[in-house]
Amino acid sequence: MKKTTYLHHIILVMLSICLYGTAAGKTPLSTNLSEKKPLFSTNIPVFKDFFYLSSKNDKGLGVKINFSQSLTAAITASQTSICKGSSSTLTVELTGGSQPFNYAWSNGETTPSVSVSPAANTTYALTVTDADGASFSVSQLIEVKEAPLAPFSVSFVDCGSTLPKAHSTPYGFNQTFEWYSNPNRTGDIIPSRLVREVQDGETSIVSDFVFNRGTTTLNTSYYVFEKGSNGCYSPATEVPITVYPVPQTTPNIVNNFACGTSFTFEAIPNGNNTIEWRTDFRAIFFGQTLGTENNYTLLNPENKRDSLWVFEVSPNRCYGAPALVRIFPTPPAPPVTDISLCVGDASKPIFTNPDYRWYTAPTGDFPRFPAAEIVATAPSSSTFYISQIVDGCVSATRSELKAIVSPIPAAPTVIDVEYCQNETASALTAGGDNLKWYDANGVLLNGTPTPSTSAVGQTTFSVSQIVNNCESAKAVINVKIKAAPSTPSVSSVTQPTCDVSTGKIVLDTQIGVEYSFDNGVTYGILNEKSGLNA
Repeated sequence: MKKTTYLHHIILVMLSICLYGTAAGKTPLSTNLSEKKPLFSTNIPVFKDFFYLSSKNDKGLGVKINFSQSLTAAITASQTSICKGSSSTLTVELTGGSQPFNYAWSNGETTPSVSVSPAANTTYALTVTDADGASFSVSQLIEVKEAPLAPFSVSFVDCGSTLPKAHSTPYGFNQTFEWYSNPNRTGDIIPSRLVREVQDGETSIVSDFVFNRGTTTLNTSYYVFEKGSNGCYSPATEVPITVYPVPQTTPNIVNNFACGTSFTFEAIPNGNNTIEWRTDFRAIFFGQTLGTENNYTLLNPENKRDSLWVFEVSPNRCYGAPALVRIFPTPPAPPVTDISLCVGDASKPIFTNPDYRWYTAPTGDFPRFPAAEIVATAPSSSTFYISQIVDGCVSATRSELKAIVSPIPAAPTVIDVEYCQNETASALTAGGDNLKWYDANGVLLNGTPTPSTSAVGQTTFSVSQIVNNCESAKAVINVKIKAAPSTPSVSSVTQPTCDVSTGKIVLDTQIGVEYSFDNGVTYGILNEKSGLNA
């Protein structure tokens, strides 16, 4: 750059010395600013003015000195770091110098402001030259960040709820996606989601968003941008979308469930729609088509629970909401338990299951509900036939249930018993069937009791009988244990003689006691003390 050097200052100082010098034969000069014409002029930085040098006789030398500021330049960049494909504006700011100025940019531009869009990091140099030939050079580095490639996507032709999808390219995990309704990335961002997806063995980040169901055909485009971790956006990818309306009605189904091994279902479509029978409620994405006519016969040879789905399909092959039809197995006859009551028992229903129905015949007749009540006011015998309902299907056969109300049987026949103290006792007996024995406190005993004779006194037992599960009243047996008499004592004994053939034993008898001897002779009850001939 050409600048005013210090040499100019040196020349000016030397000139001043010469003009003010006191050489022999010369009169010193003095400054006189009233002189009209300068002899010469020069440029010195910092100031811009002039003054004159002259002698006292006003015949001095006039010098004009111009002091001007030197030329400098600086570059201002709108962005010093840009994404690839973006631009930055470089503007030069000048200080000093003399107009007009010439601009020479390293990219060939000649204006004070230029727009640049480098593909890589680039330094832009500028040389400015003023009218006096002075020049100044300056440069600015513009850094370039790599931008993602445009996402990969395809156009969508779909129905109702759609998932426009964009893949990251190349496959990576640091990017995000932004969806817009225009290619300029203006306006609101459309909410979307990110999912991982495996494609051709490679896992990628996939962005999609959901359309709302519409009632009219939609033809539009959406634009997706990929945003890298460095904040740079890819070029826009246009995603053309055609969305047809889905049927807003479900088919009219004559019967939506059946029982047994086969049934022909009928569905009636609305308007110009058609019917499609499928194995899965997710329509074309899963399952298979079973039929496209209004009628479809579902076979159920194994008599098991089965189902299928019926759809209304628009002329554009859009599926409406599915309707479910089902076929259920015919249930077997239900398990039942016969009822046995005794006269006087509380009444009892023949069943408690709410899915049971009862009839008065094994076939025909009509189902009845709620359950019949068996009232036990008198002996009776009734027969009922029971079916069950499972999944809305009635069993083809019925179970027989008998309800019997039996009379209360008579109490058993009994006889009171007596034992002497410590005498061996036998088990008690009573006349009746299925006897139940109780002690004196009414506690049920385990089996037939045998009374104890160890203590003198009287106790009771009671017994009932069971006939047709009905228990009779209790019959009471009194058991008496008597005290044993004391051992007899002998007062005297007279032996037989030749003259008298019998002897005599005199006892201290106990009144009212019967005696017996070991020779087999038994004497009746003695009422007084006497002797016995033996």
